[in-house]
Amino acid sequence: MDQGSRQAGPAIADMRDPEIIKQEIEQTRHELGELVE
Repeated sequence: MDQGSRQAGPAIADMRDPEIIKQEIEQTRHELGELVE
């Protein structure tokens, strides 16, 4: 029960803040770009 609540919390927060998702994606792309180069 505890683990389910922990997973649901962040997921809901991400859905409410699409800007956070965008920032995470941009950061991930930047990191991947450095690895490719």
